[in-house]
Amino acid sequence: MAIVINGSGTVTGISVGGLPDDIVDAGTLATNSVDSAELIDGAVDNSHIDTMAASKLTGALPAIDGSNLTGIATPITALNNATESELVTVGSTTTELDAESGLTYDGSTLAVTGALTATGTFSSVGITDNATVNAIGIGSNERVTFGGYNGGTVAAVAVNANHGAAGDYSSLNGGITIRLISAADSNLYVMQFHDLAEQGCGTITTNASANTIAFNTSCDYRLKENLVPLADSITRLKLLKPYTFDWKKTENTSGGEGFVAHELDEVVPLAVTGEKDAMKPEILWKEGDELPEGVNVGDVKRAEMPDFQGIDLGKLVPLLTGALQEAVTKIEELTTRIEVLENE
Repeated sequence: MAIVINGSGTVTGISVGGLPDDIVDAGTLATNSVDSAELIDGAVDNSHIDTMAASKLTGALPAIDGSNLTGIATPITALNNATESELVTVGSTTTELDAESGLTYDGSTLAVTGALTATGTFSSVGITDNATVNAIGIGSNERVTFGGYNGGTVAAVAVNANHGAAGDYSSLNGGITIRLISAADSNLYVMQFHDLAEQGCGTITTNASANTIAFNTSCDYRLKENLVPLADSITRLKLLKPYTFDWKKTENTSGGEGFVAHELDEVVPLAVTGEKDAMKPEILWKEGDELPEGVNVGDVKRAEMPDFQGIDLGKLVPLLTGALQEAVTKIEELTTRIEVLENE
């Protein structure tokens, strides 16, 4: 027997689940009042209901199994987070939200409380200031950069020092500044250097009470053995070739005084680093590099260039001291002989 339900009348005593498909006009349900109390849980096949006006549903709704409702996701618990400004993340299940107490954002400042750890595949990141370059950057090669300088091909930490005119402190004036918050009359560490065993190799210290700084290399007797006094220092001293000279860069007009590294190497090799006429090899862009626009793997990243020698003038002090001591000894001997001759 076919039963057609029209209008707004109420039919009771009939199991809706027992009605054949399509016998109920969904459009009628959408425009007329339906007492939800008469809807038995699971008795209505929602696949046959296209639209239903929520305003027309009266009474308490029965329990609804969300898995049977097409297009309706599993409900997620709401979280009122207007006061604490904590960032919201998905919890341990899909029905939970968590407020991260150590991670907050108030609309202008992102604050992290505690340790910050990054895991997974690493790519370049940067903290940009008001200029057009990254104030601080970390590259995929683990290089840390400041001021937009990428470090070229040599630096693990690179600083771009954009100097202003002499005495102009309105702009960045100096690559690295270390401020010592102490006025004590003592040498305090600014930087320390260690070997793999964390034994000291040297330090940079400062005495703020005297506004001085010192570069110290390890010189402890416990590091040394087979000590032998220097000999024939005057002879070696006479082999040194000090010069006055001009630097080749046209920007330099002050000139200089000093030595030529490979010549000094013949007399005091401990004072010289590098090799005469050495060159740094050409470097090419390779797979894994962050290629600038228009650059391909295999292109020249840095052409061959001179690998300059250097000298540590402090290593000349022992020779100069030895030569001076020998000279003083000779002077004292001559003085004694003159006194003897004058007394004859």
